[in-house]
Amino acid sequence: MGRKKVAICSRDSEQNYEWLIDFLENRMCKKTKIEARPVYITNNISTFHQEVSGYNFAILYHTKKRGRINITNVPNSLYDEELKFLHDRFGKQNVVVVIDDLEKSDDDEKRRIIDAQRALSHYARDVFLFTQEDKNLFEKPLKKIENEKVRKNLKFLKKYIKKARRTKNKYAICKRPPTSNFGFYASTDVPGFFTLSSMLFLRNFPFLRTVQPMSESPKDHGDVEKNTQTTIDSLKLKH
Repeated sequence: MGRKKVAICSRDSEQNYEWLIDFLENRMCKKTKIEARPVYITNNISTFHQEVSGYNFAILYHTKKRGRINITNVPNSLYDEELKFLHDRFGKQNVVVVIDDLEKSDDDEKRRIIDAQRALSHYARDVFLFTQEDKNLFEKPLKKIENEKVRKNLKFLKKYIKKARRTKNKYAICKRPPTSNFGFYASTDVPGFFTLSSMLFLRNFPFLRTVQPMSESPKDHGDVEKNTQTTIDSLKLKH
């Protein structure tokens, strides 16, 4: 039986999302054991960074009981820095956003929210909306939920969690490095992932060792590749 540890990160009280913890741990999966734990976000960002360590997957939770859907990219947004950190820490594929206590949870409402707060789609794999009516269905096991929209969304969430892999830090060695000049490669899925051949190359050329995690911007990727190729060409001329 597999085991997944899920961090539910929020500035809101755990009481607001007890229904989610209960469903994840008791009715989401049969074969995969899910441990869902609250991670309360305060203004001490360093404490938050420490508390999310050791998890496979992160859910950023927000309730409209606060009055607004001000997660990111809007005045007085609550989670700009936290959402970006979760993306960098876990990888986009292991981060989702849950917005609770809405009047509507249809696709049009989801598009409206994402269009207004673009960082949601940039830093999170998916955004899930729930109304009080939706939550009333959560007392049943997943396969017995009759509402097709809600069941479909929960199946996606289940799939994301089951595929989650724990990442210890931002730097790791890829198992199967792709072919490239001197093996220099960085993954766009999780920032800062380098291949073994890259590390061997950097060991031979110490002045190249100071490398920053790569941005997800295609333009930045191109600049890094161009600068790396220029450095390699200059080395060839010297030899």
